[in-house]
Amino acid sequence: MPVLFYRAALEGAGSATLEALYEEVERRGMYPVPLMISTLKEAACVRFVKAAFAANRPQAILNLTGFALGLDGLEDKLNPFAETDAPVIQLVQGGRPEAQWAADSQGLSAKDLAMQVVLPELDGRIGGIIVGHKAEAVWHARTECPLSAYAPDLDGGRRVVPRVGRGVRARGVGGRIAAEDGREADRRDARLRVGGAGGDVERAARAGARVVEERRPGDDHQW
Repeated sequence: MPVLFYRAALEGAGSATLEALYEEVERRGMYPVPLMISTLKEAACVRFVKAAFAANRPQAILNLTGFALGLDGLEDKLNPFAETDAPVIQLVQGGRPEAQWAADSQGLSAKDLAMQVVLPELDGRIGGIIVGHKAEAVWHARTECPLSAYAPDLDGGRRVVPRVGRGVRARGVGGRIAAEDGREADRRDARLRVGGAGGDVERAARAGARVVEERRPGDDHQW
């Protein structure tokens, strides 16, 4: 399972959230593949991600990068996800300490919502589950500046990884059925429409309902 994250996470000693995610993925019997990038908008990074997906064909992708690529109309050579139909699970790291986030009735700041929830939804990413928070800054006397990094939200990781695991198993069953009767188109349409901001929810609901109604007796789907 690929885990996309910015290079700055390592450069700024902010890998604690990543380490917690990897441990949870492995604990659930899956194989995490860390993919460190500077951006998803540079050709070299796109080629790197595509090559990683080709070598380790993903059933789901965990994403800790923000913003949107504008996939609608984007050339395949510039789209890192062009050659996979795996759902991209958008994960969030709040830009404030956990206590401050919990005390605020709004939760995430406007900047975090825009960068890590709203814009990624335009690309059809799914999720928005918080897996980390900016830790309290620690004063560093030698450099005379406050140092801070992200701390993992362990509850968030424990919630998102099992859900992804169930989805992977459901994809395996659904994919075999789709190969026989072509229903994967409905399933994909439902996933993308619900994930996209301002999507056609009614159409997505109808497409998803058809998938459920047409299940064959004995199918062990885990939704």
